[in-house]
Amino acid sequence: MYKTNKQLKQEAKQALSGKWGVAVLMTLLTTVITYSLSTGKPESIVVTVTSLIATLLNVILSVGLLSFFFKICCGQKNLATFKDLFFGFHCHPGKALLLYLLTILYLLPGTFVYLILVFAGIFALLAGSGISAGSFLQNGIPIESGIATGVLLIFFLCTVLYFIYAVYIETTYCLIYYLLLDYPDLSVSQIWKRSAQLMKGNRWRKFKLDLSFFLWIFASLFTLLIGLLWVSVYMQATYTEFYLDIVQQQAAKNPSIAASSQENAYTEIDQSGIDPNTFQ
Repeated sequence: MYKTNKQLKQEAKQALSGKWGVAVLMTLLTTVITYSLSTGKPESIVVTVTSLIATLLNVILSVGLLSFFFKICCGQKNLATFKDLFFGFHCHPGKALLLYLLTILYLLPGTFVYLILVFAGIFALLAGSGISAGSFLQNGIPIESGIATGVLLIFFLCTVLYFIYAVYIETTYCLIYYLLLDYPDLSVSQIWKRSAQLMKGNRWRKFKLDLSFFLWIFASLFTLLIGLLWVSVYMQATYTEFYLDIVQQQAAKNPSIAASSQENAYTEIDQSGIDPNTFQ
């Protein structure tokens, strides 16, 4: 039986005991590095290049940060140090970047459909009201005509649909970096497929776990976002416990499946008990 959100959070707090300071410092450094590289005038080519570098660097540093949480949640606090922040540079950074790129590519179709639906809906509404596209582009929407309400409704409905699609993608592939750390020898496609398989039946659990942090995030707004550092650390530790809970339950449900030939990097036994060849 899967653990409740309350249980996951309690275990996250226990794992963070004595490690809050270094975890917050690592999170802060990651934020400062990526933010400092991505600021500047948008039209500057240099800023565009550095923003791209900042995005890629953030992915690699996030993998390193995740390795820290992996260790403390697997009972290896003595091995979890600040140096883990840079572990992503040694743990197949190319795979991490490809996994990030795949996530972006999977979101693109939904983004294009979203834009098409918004514009098609708006122009269909205008055509039905006798307003030409040229007049709309030149003069905008006459507020007094009441069409503005229809446009807002179209935009709202399309945004809700896109949000559902984005949440589905995020929850389906939210385990990819955990799997990269747990099974560094797996290919990108195998990691991608394994995340989707492990999240079957767990997407709603993940979404509810996300919602459970809403009040914490909202409260951090009143601390000039400083409190968000602690909330972020708390969330990441909880998500790590979420991953461990899933793979442990998977192993319990499938005891006959051979464990991975790759010895787990963070625990003495393979957590998932899933044969990597299944995903080839």
